[in-house]
Amino acid sequence: MLKVASFLQRCSVVKKIPVFTFLNWFRIQAIARAGELLRYKKGEAVCRKGAAPDFVYFLISGRLQAYIPD
Repeated sequence: MLKVASFLQRCSVVKKIPVFTFLNWFRIQAIARAGELLRYKKGEAVCRKGAAPDFVYFLISGRLQAYIPD
C-alpha cells in the first residue's frame, strides 16, 4: 500500500465520486482531509476477514477481487 496524493488531488477525486458530487466545497475539503488515496499492488490485500470495519473504501480505478479464504 502506498499513499499517493496531495490534499488538492484528494479534493479532485472526492468531487468525482458520485455520492459526493452535490456537496459544497467546504464539505469536499472536509472529506479530503479525513481521507487517504492509496495505491495497492496486484494481489495485495485491501482488508482481511475479521478486521474491524473502521473505513469505507471507494475504488477509483482498476479491478478488485473479493474472496474469503478457508
